[in-house]
Amino acid sequence: MKSSSACVAVTLVIFAIVTLIQLRGGVFEADLASHPDEAAHFITGAMVYDYLRTAIGSSPMAFAEEYYARYPKVAFGHWPPGFYGIQAAWYALFGVSTTAGMSLVGCVAALAIAVLAWRIHRLHGVWISVVCTAITLALPLVQQAMLTILSDMAAALFTLLALFALGEAWERPSLRAWVGFCGWMIAALVTKSSALPLAFMAPLAALPLLRGTSWRPRSWWVVTGIVIGLVGAAAAALGVVLRYRGSTMFAINWLERLPHLASLLSVVPWPVGLMAAAGLFRDSRAGTERTTLVKVLVLFLATSIPAQLFARDVVETRYFLPLLFAILLLCAEGLHRLFDQLPAANPRKGLALRLALGVGLVLLTIQLTPAFTSPWRRGYREVARAIPAPSVVLISADASGEGAFIAARRSEGGGTAARTGFVLRASKLLLRSDWMGRVYEPKVSTVEQLHEILDRSSVRFLVLDKTGFEFLPTRPQHRLLLTAVQDSRRFRLAGEFPVTSRDARWGNAIAVYENLLLPKNQSGVVRLDLTNSLGRILEVRVPSLSDEPDPPMAPPPPVLSNVAATLRLEPAEDQVDWTGGAGKVYVAGPEGAQWNVDSIPSWIHVAETRGAVSYTVEPNDTGERRSAILRIGQRPYPVTQARSPYIAIPYTERFTDWQDRWVLAQHGERAFLRNGPTTPDLGATALVEKARVDPAPHLTQLSLPFVRLEPGQRYQLSFWIKSERRAELEVVLSNKRPPHAFCGFAEKFSATATWTRFSFPLQTAGGGCTPETNRLSFQLGGLSGQLWLADLAILPQ
Repeated sequence: MKSSSACVAVTLVIFAIVTLIQLRGGVFEADLASHPDEAAHFITGAMVYDYLRTAIGSSPMAFAEEYYARYPKVAFGHWPPGFYGIQAAWYALFGVSTTAGMSLVGCVAALAIAVLAWRIHRLHGVWISVVCTAITLALPLVQQAMLTILSDMAAALFTLLALFALGEAWERPSLRAWVGFCGWMIAALVTKSSALPLAFMAPLAALPLLRGTSWRPRSWWVVTGIVIGLVGAAAAALGVVLRYRGSTMFAINWLERLPHLASLLSVVPWPVGLMAAAGLFRDSRAGTERTTLVKVLVLFLATSIPAQLFARDVVETRYFLPLLFAILLLCAEGLHRLFDQLPAANPRKGLALRLALGVGLVLLTIQLTPAFTSPWRRGYREVARAIPAPSVVLISADASGEGAFIAARRSEGGGTAARTGFVLRASKLLLRSDWMGRVYEPKVSTVEQLHEILDRSSVRFLVLDKTGFEFLPTRPQHRLLLTAVQDSRRFRLAGEFPVTSRDARWGNAIAVYENLLLPKNQSGVVRLDLTNSLGRILEVRVPSLSDEPDPPMAPPPPVLSNVAATLRLEPAEDQVDWTGGAGKVYVAGPEGAQWNVDSIPSWIHVAETRGAVSYTVEPNDTGERRSAILRIGQRPYPVTQARSPYIAIPYTERFTDWQDRWVLAQHGERAFLRNGPTTPDLGATALVEKARVDPAPHLTQLSLPFVRLEPGQRYQLSFWIKSERRAELEVVLSNKRPPHAFCGFAEKFSATATWTRFSFPLQTAGGGCTPETNRLSFQLGGLSGQLWLADLAILPQ
């Protein structure tokens, strides 16, 4: 910027916008469950902080092993240590908490965007800087990095600074520039391995220093080709060696990896990509600093793309964050060259054109950018607070749920790691898997074997998450735990807690059971079975098992009180049809027990009677299931009501709980419908798979029936779709009753291997279609292979 005050002002504005995005995402109140790796990053940073604060000078390995026993989400060594050192310094200032961790990633994100804005302003002016900064803040991949405690944004920041230092080393060769590049390169490498391509670029940074100021373009292209060849050869050789040794970490068949290019293309809106491509053309009017930076960016993209795509088994879009910043710099260059082509004779006309082009590019990019929704989850903190600290706890949930509970135990533990007891993960204790958590094999198959392993590890509390998130690998052992806790002689229900996500709320979804037959070990030494994680049995001392009396479980709502424990409800819960109706629950308990009914929602009407509670439930006209927990003497009584089968408008389908709405009708080639993978940008998806093309388009249809569309009203239908192979498809509104007349809407489109958003105007006309008879159908007869559908919406115009 022209002055330090302007730099500070721009930085403060960016920080404010990032903070608003985080507040809107609700990340400061949410658990660390939006990504399976998030809790691992948080716990590992806390471990480094606790070691430096309490155990400096002792054996780091011994400290890490005992820390893992308390918080089994330590990932030190799985990722480089740089980000954890940054976290430790931050926690030393602000304490270990979710709020502090989220504030750190917000500050890193704001600083990275500010650095990008400063450099674009210096090279291209204030207007292009504002345009590119607005685009950056709107991109889902950037927003995702603001809302999760992961190291990708820090690695992107250091990579960006290293690229700027490399450009300076080429532009003005000096030892200071070379040292600057090496320093930022090392910082990026120790933060995340995605910065490894910078190491291949290091020789290019040294050449101008060795050759004085002689820096010929022909030499640059020759050395660039050599470096790119070395990157490709190294990736191929590494993959061959690791595959020969039986590893599945790295891919060998490069042709199989090419579809991952779609992941990179999906994070770059086509207007930005078009501008970046324009920035690659040679411009004689560009200064040497701009030309040199373009060369740096081209080399970085040419080395990073093959390294990311061909040297990884799992490719997530967040790995492309450094590449995205490089593309945004090229976009700024392309925008500058486009502005230079505008007429300069009339300054006002030129300014108006620049303004229109800049605003148009921002608006077009934002329109093409899918809305990013942070998949937060809330509820584990209350569980962590309620369970006594010095005890052994077994958590059974999906990977994100286990991590959220472990992170909550550390952040809610009062700042003293020794007071929080020990946590065991059911996915590790009851299953065998490889070090990446794949290829699950059960360790136990009977309740008796389960009792034995629980007693051997002195497990006092079981935390069972019943929300159903991603239980595919652990579902058999989870069902075994649910069977075991039915034995009231051994296990007591100590409390039930709700779980809330952005899309739903589950009452009593987390159940906490206490092991009543826990053997008292007078020595206070517990043998924790960590053979699946640390490779051995770890002996640790738990004070509550010997020296101190067992503390009771804390009773925050909705933990059962004494009155609730004595009451019995028959039935224990009620599931109501969408049409509503009457219900009755019988209440039994000690004679003279006093109880009342509270926590009554507006859609349930209660009449108390002696020994029973009668109630009526209103019809549910919405398209969402709803639930409530009545409190009968503080005893929870869940009431769940199904959604209306009619699709109310406006309607948005995120494909998180959709299979009872959609129907796969098929009369041709056999097709399969199931949940698809969750993408960071579009969320959950629906997946249809079919081996061959049908003779007619209508023989396979994915339909949404009972859509409440008003005759003559105009609507807008939009959806995101991707196909393994190019397919010519059609979406129609028709009568689901023979002869299946069209209802005034039919649009053809082409699904390709790249996520594409389609939007069509929709208006009903004829065909005898009513909400009881209509259906919106995707005619998939032309499909061969896999097809993914995401983020569908029907909105009134």
